[in-house]
Amino acid sequence: MNTVEELKVRINAGYRLIGLETRDDIAAEVAIDEVAGMFGICVDYWSYAANFPEDNGIVIPDCVSRLVEHLRYQKEKRTTMNAGRRIVVLSDVNDGLLRPEVIAWIKMLLKPGGAHGGETVLIVTGRIVSLPQELRELSCILALSLPSEDEIAVVLDDFTREKGCLPLGDSQRMEIVRALKGVPKCSVPRLLGVVFGMTGRLNAGDILAEKAAALRRNGLLELVDVSSDSCEAGGMENLRGYLEHVSRIFANQAEARKFGVDAHKGILIAGMPGCGKSLAVKFAAKKFVLPLLRLDMGRLMGRYNGESECNLREALAVAEAHAPCILWIDEIEKAFAGVGKDCDNGVATRLFGSFLTWMNERTSPVYTMATANDIHGLPPELLRRGRFDELFFVDFPTALEAESIFRVQLARRGCKLCDPEIAELAGTAYGRGFSGVDIEGAVKSGVEMAFERRIEARRRIDGDWEQIAVEKADFDEAMSLVKSTTETMGGKVQDLRERFERFRLTPASVSVGNVEKTFPQF
Repeated sequence: MNTVEELKVRINAGYRLIGLETRDDIAAEVAIDEVAGMFGICVDYWSYAANFPEDNGIVIPDCVSRLVEHLRYQKEKRTTMNAGRRIVVLSDVNDGLLRPEVIAWIKMLLKPGGAHGGETVLIVTGRIVSLPQELRELSCILALSLPSEDEIAVVLDDFTREKGCLPLGDSQRMEIVRALKGVPKCSVPRLLGVVFGMTGRLNAGDILAEKAAALRRNGLLELVDVSSDSCEAGGMENLRGYLEHVSRIFANQAEARKFGVDAHKGILIAGMPGCGKSLAVKFAAKKFVLPLLRLDMGRLMGRYNGESECNLREALAVAEAHAPCILWIDEIEKAFAGVGKDCDNGVATRLFGSFLTWMNERTSPVYTMATANDIHGLPPELLRRGRFDELFFVDFPTALEAESIFRVQLARRGCKLCDPEIAELAGTAYGRGFSGVDIEGAVKSGVEMAFERRIEARRRIDGDWEQIAVEKADFDEAMSLVKSTTETMGGKVQDLRERFERFRLTPASVSVGNVEKTFPQF
């Protein structure tokens, strides 16, 4: 349901005070005007920058007093001037809405009946809208919907005509439209203008790159590139098998629904730092062949009242506009570990409630993957079965997994070692409690050491310097210089394992002992 339809339904249902959160003022005005046209009524727009028709040049410097004066004027207009049914729009007045005198005048303005029976619907627009608690029964808050593919296509066609671009083929046009999903309508022509100005052409790849940069500047979401071979995962056979299984169902959702298969919601991956949680998410995006949006929960927290909740709603709306996609909620404990505590004035609790509502009610194909280093402080409602399809625990790699990780890292750098040498390196890594990141770091350092030997031999004008290659001894030396994650964490490792054991999470590795459930390997 788009914004116009939502406004129409809410007004017909009797809501008299509506908050419309938006970054796109023009699109908000267009939507409100369209709704007013459907009802055949007029719209009055006002902000702090506006004047009053009857003020006779009198300047009221105080913003709240100006707001009160405008509400008084609208109330008089309604009761004495036969204004009829209409919509009054207030823009960017959030700081004054909670003042007692403003609340009193809003109540008077929205009171039903009156001398001429006129009815007023008050719509408040802005980046963040906080409506008075006293008017909760009459009010609701909506978010301006992001443009649909059809709306984006119209803007794209207008842009290409204006710029005199070469005609786009149907497939190329559709690729560009899909690349622009999740972009506010007002930003679409600007993004197209940047790409066209830099390259002199329009293609989906350049648009995706510019959109990713715009998302990073926004600060809430990041479009993660999963095209490189750095997303290849070693180990975690149980988790990878499960993700491959789900990817098949996700790729055939329509057929799966007809067959009676429930839609998959997502998974939570908890475990030791540096052991591949993030890599598993990237692996899933590559396997699903879907865009990956990363949401850093720590960035949601705002300084002002209602800003954190608005940030979450905005981020989830962008994710839904990108659907089908994977939403990666990184370090979910940062936002929800404080649920039920008073240290943050209830912000974490409200965020948690909004997130659970979204998880339960969303219908768009957004596969949610949450990662956490420590789930001990998370509310139990989030961890019960049904919120996520599965809860996985990632431990430090076993000897076999360490060998698999070594093979992936060596192959990525074109290094060739024999099987016994790789097995010996893996055994050393396992014995010292190396994480996947530790192994990657050791391989990087070993390759650098071999390259330094080659440079030194060339400096000495050694005729065989070109024959110098990476050897197992380079990795032995590199590993001897690395302090593993297990050694760094000390006694915390066992403490974390005991915590995860209490939640009975599904092991990500089939080789972990006491595995109650494994998933098919495809």
